[in-house]
Amino acid sequence: MIKLQEEINGVIEELLEDEMNITHINNLIHAAATIMTQTLNEPSERSKNRGNVKFWEIRMQKQISRWLSIIAETGIGSDNGKLNRKKRKILKKYRVTNAREVALLTETLKQKVQAKAQRIRRYEKSLKKTLKILQKPGHEDCRGQRTSLYGRSRDLLEVTMGRRSRA
Repeated sequence: MIKLQEEINGVIEELLEDEMNITHINNLIHAAATIMTQTLNEPSERSKNRGNVKFWEIRMQKQISRWLSIIAETGIGSDNGKLNRKKRKILKKYRVTNAREVALLTETLKQKVQAKAQRIRRYEKSLKKTLKILQKPGHEDCRGQRTSLYGRSRDLLEVTMGRRSRA
């Protein structure tokens, strides 16, 4: 960032003239600021590596992995002090006092994991279906207009309904 700023300052110094009015100087500064912000607002390597995974999907996957770790830790009955502390902490968090409630907790968490995983699968299935429809000939108008699944299907609906009303 500092290197870019020094480079832009050097270009501004080269372009500055003694007879420039305030409007030209303002335009020059605005152009430099625009270039700087565009350069800094490029997606980072981290966001490029994320791919096309939605934030809500990542959040659900983290929640699923947390629940799976809780299921694994509550099912363990070992002499390891560290694992026992983790298990006691989990049982205290969920206010579990006996073995029956532990079984109920693990079953509830398993059902939650299945429900969240099913939600992700449904989204991916629907997304594939929508993308397959968009790949068919005649849907060039709405390709790439919106990024969300709801937006793509709404665009598809608008385009197909618009064609029907025009015909």
